[in-house]
Amino acid sequence: MNITTITNIIAGTAKFDSLTIVENGLILKNGKRAERTISFSELDNIYIKSYKLNPLFEFAFILFPFLFVFLSIQFLPFEMVLLVALFTVVPVFIKVYNYRWYRLKVCLKDGTFFIKKVSLRSKSETISIVNSVKKEGLYYKTNAMAHL
Repeated sequence: MNITTITNIIAGTAKFDSLTIVENGLILKNGKRAERTISFSELDNIYIKSYKLNPLFEFAFILFPFLFVFLSIQFLPFEMVLLVALFTVVPVFIKVYNYRWYRLKVCLKDGTFFIKKVSLRSKSETISIVNSVKKEGLYYKTNAMAHL
């Protein structure tokens, strides 16, 4: 066992690459080596969470272009400094300010959860998968209650 596997076991987290909906639950695959079947009765919640950069990291990433412009003042003519400032500070500021990433989280009733990083391009597809899982889970739970 490597360190990340031990950390995942202790924290109760695991990563997965693909999610497949089957009749009684979900199948989570992590590459070619691991596959986990989860029934709808074990499933507690499934959702997508949005993350932003820490403000300290935002400040650091925005500070670097200003340092670059400050150094260019020492060695370049004024016209070049304006171009350097325009093409470094503004794009980095916009990118850092709007930077977000998303993760799909599958939580089980026993406290373990599974995480998948979701790209911005596939976010709408992932939302439809989450809605399908919630709908199938609700259908499964109502059928289970009807048979009691």
